[in-house]
Amino acid sequence: MEEVKGIAEVAEVDWRAVLLANFAYEMSTVPMCTSIVARNKDNYIIHGRNLDFPFWGYFSKLSCKVDFYEGNKYIATINAMAGSVFAVTGIKPGVLSASIDTRHEATMTQFDQVWENLF
Repeated sequence: MEEVKGIAEVAEVDWRAVLLANFAYEMSTVPMCTSIVARNKDNYIIHGRNLDFPFWGYFSKLSCKVDFYEGNKYIATINAMAGSVFAVTGIKPGVLSASIDTRHEATMTQFDQVWENLF
């Protein structure tokens, strides 16, 4: 909650809106994103993703790439939505990559209606 309230304070928005935005992924029944992992002929692993969900237009200007450093040493990169306290994709080169995706039956729920009205 500290992170959520800090983001809300800096963004000058109600902390409850930030909290709701951070739960949108888990609560939505709308299909969210697609990730693909493949190995090429040289045994090189490729991990790609897109953000192919219905309300992408609301988030397109919030998508950001964040690099993490320990001192001056680069350690990892995540892709996230500004204001979120989680990563949708992350990579530590030479070690691992991960992403979250969901596939549910595409139905409009009360939460989705609230979400659309909020943004």
